[in-house]
Amino acid sequence: MRITAASILLRGLLVAPVQMVTSAWAMPPEQGDIKSFDKNMEAANKLFACPGAKWDVVNQPFWRHHAILKLRSCQWPHRPTVAVDEQGIAHLLTDDVQKISEETTLNNFNTMVKGESVEINADNASNYLRLFINAHLNWREELYFGDGDLEQKVKKLWQQFDTKRRSEETDHLKAELATPEVIPLTKVNEGRGYRATVFAWSPDWAKDTINPPGIERYDILIHRDGTIALTSEWIWRTATDREQ
Repeated sequence: MRITAASILLRGLLVAPVQMVTSAWAMPPEQGDIKSFDKNMEAANKLFACPGAKWDVVNQPFWRHHAILKLRSCQWPHRPTVAVDEQGIAHLLTDDVQKISEETTLNNFNTMVKGESVEINADNASNYLRLFINAHLNWREELYFGDGDLEQKVKKLWQQFDTKRRSEETDHLKAELATPEVIPLTKVNEGRGYRATVFAWSPDWAKDTINPPGIERYDILIHRDGTIALTSEWIWRTATDREQ
């Protein structure tokens, strides 16, 4: 699972955020919607009291009894997601600043799902994967994600020591990274579940003189009822990579 101090150091230099599906209230909302949004935002601010916080509603078709809000901006770099239930209580779905464990926030996610009567199938599994990535994994600004090929591509990049060329190759790799919309899903258990592998990657550890470069691999299993099983591991740049 995520490491603490090293995780914060390693992810602090990420550059391009995964896009959220959010509502910016482009059309004048109904008065009841305004009151509901204000109530949900107040609950979110109580749970995650970041100075200058501004929240967006995550538009999604899966959860009808919880409003999902993503922190758009505040004085901290973290971008947690919260779910506000019908009683006006906010629950954290991702976190790395309050030092709540990933197991706890994943349990929160699965608890919310169990009250929603979600049914995942071949038609909606990709959208649900994107929701999970945005709601649980995308916990900090400017995370990069890629599919199973990313590990080998990054390891090849780690072998490049020419600073200028490494920068050029990094920009090229960033431009071709798989986004959550196209990350492949594999059916498992005769279609009763879907499996995906994604990587969160920081392309620049130039200012980190303590920790070696690394990427985090997430193996995601989506059950038919919408609950998630998640395992993760760090893959570090090693002496073997440098010698190849």
